[in-house]
Amino acid sequence: MKRIVLMMLVAFVAGTSTVYGQGKPQCPKIVLDDPESYLSDVGDGIIGIKDSEHIWRFYYLNGNPLNGKTYKSPLNQKPVFNSGVCPVQQVDKEKQWILLKKDGSEIVLPNNISRVSNFKDGLALAEIDWQWCYIDVTGKKVFPQLKPNANTIVLDVKPLRCNRRAYDDGNEYKKGFIDKTGKVVIPAKYTRVRDFTDNLAIVSEDWDDKVVKVIDVTGREISIIPERFSRNYLTDFVNGVATTYDEETDKPVIIDKDMNIVASFYIIERGFYKDGGSDALAIVVRNEGEAPVLVNTKGEYVADAFINDDRTTSSGKVEENKTMLHNDGDDGHGWVDTGFAGTGFKLTDNKIGFIHGRDVHSFNSKYFAIGTFDKSGHAHAIMYEVVGHGKQDLDGSTYEILEPHHVIMDKNGAPVVEIVVPKKD
Repeated sequence: MKRIVLMMLVAFVAGTSTVYGQGKPQCPKIVLDDPESYLSDVGDGIIGIKDSEHIWRFYYLNGNPLNGKTYKSPLNQKPVFNSGVCPVQQVDKEKQWILLKKDGSEIVLPNNISRVSNFKDGLALAEIDWQWCYIDVTGKKVFPQLKPNANTIVLDVKPLRCNRRAYDDGNEYKKGFIDKTGKVVIPAKYTRVRDFTDNLAIVSEDWDDKVVKVIDVTGREISIIPERFSRNYLTDFVNGVATTYDEETDKPVIIDKDMNIVASFYIIERGFYKDGGSDALAIVVRNEGEAPVLVNTKGEYVADAFINDDRTTSSGKVEENKTMLHNDGDDGHGWVDTGFAGTGFKLTDNKIGFIHGRDVHSFNSKYFAIGTFDKSGHAHAIMYEVVGHGKQDLDGSTYEILEPHHVIMDKNGAPVVEIVVPKKD
């Protein structure tokens, strides 16, 4: 069995991770009247809230409503602001798409547009007259020479990284890269691609991932990744290195872009990932029986870490503090979801660490869950307040009874607005 607990396949995963703690937010409130309310991710300093009727409302992070209006969105698409706009539908006319702007004004799109993805870095996918294309933040069709293919289940446009954006060629069903002007700079000839990081991208030329390469922003081949290095556990290249699993030595390793092994370990709990920010630390166990530590891209010790796979029980008992790190935010902050069973590191008593700009920062542990930070440096989080104590049935021990508080927090860990969701009857 491979000794790697947390790695990713050839895709980025974003979401919410776990940090247990307690506290009560002291900040402005958005008070809701529907216990089935659902919060979207923060985007451009704006949060979307959906009620049980699938109606969306939007709020600024000072608690004020965006424009007081309500909107709809397809059930499999959370409307999130990006690049100053958010695609939504009229409540009384679901087929009418609108680009909602940060100031609350609206751009009404033509009736022949039947679907719009969320924007990323100024671009979105749209279905116009049953043909997929790209549109800009004004709703104008752009890059008409491209005929993209779209996954209608998870409709998504790729981000612009290193002035390169991955695109799907609807004619060839292959992937390539365009620049910010829509010019094809790397032709669509790959079956799978990752976004560029530090001017390097990992691409595959076959559906079985037998031939996997590292390329630069011109499409030039830097190296072919030997089959001994697992594709499933291969991370992105950050500062010229990546983490993966070496099938020949049966060990997790750090490799450089020339396929040299930089360092090997007993376990890699979390490898190098980078999406928009700088993340140049990994969590590893160097030898069997040792405690996990943070290492840099040379495999050198940086700080102590702690690993904990406990979670909150159905009774609401918090068993132990923990956190899990992943740099997936637009401004270099962020975490990723692993079903509340993750890894992380603890710097000092009751302080949780995170990475920003290749530096380790910390704040007091008081959050149960933290989502991805947006470019304004804010994220949806959950805090817990202790409201009583319960008793375990078997061993007689007591546990804390907690009341959740949904908040929007800044990058220093301070809550800026509380979302008050009523309890179910």
